[in-house]
Amino acid sequence: MITSMCPDFDTKYEDWSYLRERWILAPTNDVLAPTNDDVDEINKIMLSMLPGDGKSYLSCDSLSNTNDCGSFSDMEPAELLHSSNNSGLSNHCLDLKIGALFIL
Repeated sequence: MITSMCPDFDTKYEDWSYLRERWILAPTNDVLAPTNDDVDEINKIMLSMLPGDGKSYLSCDSLSNTNDCGSFSDMEPAELLHSSNNSGLSNHCLDLKIGALFIL
């Protein structure tokens, strides 16, 4: 799919006119649509095609305890949050490289 949608991506990844015609979208309401895991795999492959070293950014692993909210000691372990891959919720690890596109 990557080579058919984005031929020459490895040489044209900085060309905005090339990139704006080549978005790969994955609908979320179709049972035959790619899953979040599929989209993550496509993103990893395309990121690996960019030159240079990447950097990984991790989400927060702890909750702050305030007087109004009680104790968080009975919350699920952080590993459960790290493995969650839900639409609308950011993944635990965000991998970036200089030149990579991302949506906030």
